[in-house]
Amino acid sequence: MNEVPASSGYGEPVSKFFRLDDGVKVMNVVTTDERFTPPMAVPAPRKGKKQEEEDEPLPPYLLVVTAQGQTLRSPLEPFRTASTKVGRRYVKLNDGDKVVLATVLRGDEETIYLASTEGHVIHFKVEEINVLSGAGKGVMGIKLADGDSCLGGALMSGRFDKMVLETSGGKTMEFGRLKYEITSRGGKGFEAVKRTNFVRVVPPPIELVNWDEIEGKAEKNGKAETNGEQKKLFE
Repeated sequence: MNEVPASSGYGEPVSKFFRLDDGVKVMNVVTTDERFTPPMAVPAPRKGKKQEEEDEPLPPYLLVVTAQGQTLRSPLEPFRTASTKVGRRYVKLNDGDKVVLATVLRGDEETIYLASTEGHVIHFKVEEINVLSGAGKGVMGIKLADGDSCLGGALMSGRFDKMVLETSGGKTMEFGRLKYEITSRGGKGFEAVKRTNFVRVVPPPIELVNWDEIEGKAEKNGKAETNGEQKKLFE
């Protein structure tokens, strides 16, 4: 980030730092600063958990959804190291497919909504989305009819979370975590509208960073680590 000069006006073109092919656009921007995306501790083994699940890469994870309804999770860790201008691949796409949602999971998300152009909405648990060790095509999140496509979705962690969709008539519809019951991944979902279509998922408002809170947590964690090291030396 320090290579991006402070400037007024339109700023620096992204292509100066990241090589983009024709027709490619930036989906999202996240930071690998561990104050915002801290590495997760190794979880304790869970009773009844399959061995292959125990071998899953550690979070935090990237969450990806494509227009053909595919979903996947993959570890953020390989992307913490700076890359070349070519970048690193995080998903493999089928012919004609494209990414419609790409974000980093915070760890408290329980369920996800996905919405299709023709008015279907599905609500299922995030843990049903497979965790891949690298770039892949993932698994089906929502089953689409011929000619339909997935617009994206929204993650649900608290009772105030919601997905906001805009219809072809210019109206908006809100879907909270209790609007539709939780079903299994890979189905058609619920028919939310019949005489209109959805045109986009309305992005949530930008949340400004409380730097005082961030710095306070970092200082507190630093003191805790120092006290822990001193305790080990004493022992």
